[in-house]
Amino acid sequence: MFASSQNLLRDIPCPALAQSTECKLLNCIFRHELDSKRKSPKSEKVGTIDGHPPKRQKVPATRGKEKGEIEPVLKKESDRVDLSRESEREEASASKGSSSSKKSDLPNALPRQVLPFSPAPLPQRTNCMKFIQKAFSQAKHPFPNWATVEYEYKVANASSKITYMANIRTLVKEINQGKHQFLSNSAEEGQGSELQRAIDKELESLVIPKDVLKFWRYAVEPIIPKDLDTRMTTVCARCGEDFDISSKREVTCNYHPLKPMFKFDTTEGRKTKSYGCCSLSDEESPGCCVSSRHVFKLDDMQLLAGIVPFSPTPDKQTPDTLFAAGIDCEMGYTSFGVELIRVTIVDWRTRNPVLDRTVYPYGEVVDLNTRFSGVHSLKDGLIASDGTKYDTISFKEARELVFKYVSSSTIIIGHGLENDLIALRLLHSRVVDTALRYPTFKPIYRVSLKQLAFKYLSREIQSGGHDSSEDAIAAMDVVLVDIRRRLKKQ
Repeated sequence: MFASSQNLLRDIPCPALAQSTECKLLNCIFRHELDSKRKSPKSEKVGTIDGHPPKRQKVPATRGKEKGEIEPVLKKESDRVDLSRESEREEASASKGSSSSKKSDLPNALPRQVLPFSPAPLPQRTNCMKFIQKAFSQAKHPFPNWATVEYEYKVANASSKITYMANIRTLVKEINQGKHQFLSNSAEEGQGSELQRAIDKELESLVIPKDVLKFWRYAVEPIIPKDLDTRMTTVCARCGEDFDISSKREVTCNYHPLKPMFKFDTTEGRKTKSYGCCSLSDEESPGCCVSSRHVFKLDDMQLLAGIVPFSPTPDKQTPDTLFAAGIDCEMGYTSFGVELIRVTIVDWRTRNPVLDRTVYPYGEVVDLNTRFSGVHSLKDGLIASDGTKYDTISFKEARELVFKYVSSSTIIIGHGLENDLIALRLLHSRVVDTALRYPTFKPIYRVSLKQLAFKYLSREIQSGGHDSSEDAIAAMDVVLVDIRRRLKKQ
């Protein structure tokens, strides 16, 4: 029944109130003495805001948003778990925090935002999370929604558009096989330490033999220094012209910063060479970049030792000595060739940087090689992610800091480490070099770290500027993926 627009019957008492205590009509045309106390027959089912029913049910947040914009809010900041390490350790650490602070599961499971790009549309990720949540529920996980959000985010963050669905299927399969169980506190500590011991033992087996290191120009034995003749003539490492290393006059050095690429031309029936920096050949351009100084690189270990002596890593350990560490060094061109200008060390077990400093070289700076080193100025020092500024230190101070974390027993992990250890002037033989280990041991040619990260981790690196910590962590993660594969076979 609809109320009259003229309210003709508003002064007549409602007949229903004479027979019962309430009128069940939503819009009665008769008078009610206590209108404010009338209840709608649907009032118990319809939610109200300030006493007025909403006009329309609120649409879930998944509509009207761009892909990848939705991020569910966890109840506490401590509920957010870093899932970049092995899943077993993640479960143990997560359960410790959640057993005391989490008394209930998340109300629902929604995808977290993945930057810079999501590997799949939001509806597809939401649908995949239903299968993950079902698997965790069947496994009797105490917080299936929370686990679903975290594990799906881990997969999405490490996957590409091509590998996302395959990685989701693998995750669901592993959950069904009981590989992601939620353990009690005592079991967590026992299994966590046991797993770490197994990983460390497998890492030991990946240390490259000393004879292989010698073949790839690693400094593993004492080197007799030889003085550098500053009047010597050498070849420019960029343009290939001969020049006197003591000369400081300005020249025109045309060069290509990236290596040439070879492709087979079907029309001409031969291989063609072009450079990745400009896609031009030698005939089309002598170089897409120009420098005012020639630069050089010394390969003679004795001459390098004559500039800065090599030193073995110390046998004595400090409280900060690491079992294994990822190392990445950045070099620039100076009057003594190629020298260290930045050193980064990352802990193998925590993935946290323990050392990241810019370094003053011994020689006069000619070119900081900013495109590849990421170092724009040595005077400005380095600003950490937390905003702390670190001044540039001398080479001697840098090596003393390295010895604080690295001893002769430390396993050093990295990519093309012979250049890093030469820049640091270190004699060290416990090395896991991803350039030599992957994709096969003792390779004919070495694959770049960028290619390995994409192949083994489905991760894009070195795309938005250079980051030494990113390179060191990527090399360690490639090794960790291989170790996991080895442990599964045992």
